[in-house]
Amino acid sequence: MKKTRKRLLIALLALTVIFCAAASAFAGVVTVSDGEYKAEMATGEKMFKVVDCKLTVKDGKAQAEILLSGSSYYALVMGTEEDALADYNAKDESKWIKADGEREYVSESGETKTGRVYTIPVDSFDKPINLVSVSEKYYNQGNIEKMFYPRTLIIEGNYGIKADTGEKMFKIVNCTLSVKDGKLNAEVFLSSTGYYALFIGTKEEAAASYEAKDESKWIKADGEREYVSESGETKTGRVYTIPVESLDDALQLISVSEKYYNQGNIEKMFYERSITFDMDTMTAISLDLVPVKDENTGDSQTGNQGNNNEGQNNQSSGGESGSNTEKTDAAVPETGDNSNLAGSVSLMMAAAVMSAVFIKKRKNA
Repeated sequence: MKKTRKRLLIALLALTVIFCAAASAFAGVVTVSDGEYKAEMATGEKMFKVVDCKLTVKDGKAQAEILLSGSSYYALVMGTEEDALADYNAKDESKWIKADGEREYVSESGETKTGRVYTIPVDSFDKPINLVSVSEKYYNQGNIEKMFYPRTLIIEGNYGIKADTGEKMFKIVNCTLSVKDGKLNAEVFLSSTGYYALFIGTKEEAAASYEAKDESKWIKADGEREYVSESGETKTGRVYTIPVESLDDALQLISVSEKYYNQGNIEKMFYERSITFDMDTMTAISLDLVPVKDENTGDSQTGNQGNNNEGQNNQSSGGESGSNTEKTDAAVPETGDNSNLAGSVSLMMAAAVMSAVFIKKRKNA
């Protein structure tokens, strides 16, 4: 009987662990209420750029209407290059997303240009949107070698991501990726305080700027932070904010030794480094979305998007589509689902109570 009681207790404890894990998983999910939102999107590329984006959420499903900066894409395909190629070979374009039309916009340099509008599904707010662009030029030529290009779209916000240097002396404790105004920045928490600065470029360029006494492009630490090492020791590292051009390629940079900088030893001052980002580990922490306002009521729009007209009090946030929005500090996304967490905790408590009751009954028997 003791063995039976022990086995049952172990089973109940195992269920408790499972419920706790489920609660943690649910707590990390980002959800967005139904409605229409203006959002910025980054691609980490110069040739494939999102100029404007309107996000629509209804009945828990989301889609993004994006305006791409160019008009050279025949279609977009959700999936991989292999998926797109298989569709092309099968002459099946039913899943390909064709342009809804073209639209003019004003570039950062003040030029009026034309881009194409596409409506793409958004399956998750926690992960980047991966798709394939189909070059119109190479599609018309039938050139399958150059027709498909993998792309990544990231909604404006903050994301946790694993970053690795492959080194012990130059190690990343934690990394947060931020997307703002279509640009990517990585907040990198290094395990050491031995670096005076970081520099995007080559050793020769860093040395030249040092000799010219020009540190304007050097990335100084934002501050210091404590952390607990793998061995359990409390240590101090420094935090740096680094611009990121692409998440697909390793980020090449130079670290500037504080020790040798203070000594003026230019021979040992600069070290070549490399940071690789693991896209599969990228998870949203928060999203920066702007609710679209109804031009008549001023309430958050859940139907059609309002347009700017003369005499309106509300002004456009700057998107080329002319949508009527208002910036707010209110957090639109909600991180986690408390009902799931509460349910898991309740089940955990129930399991504990059942264990106690069972043990008491067996003792009295």
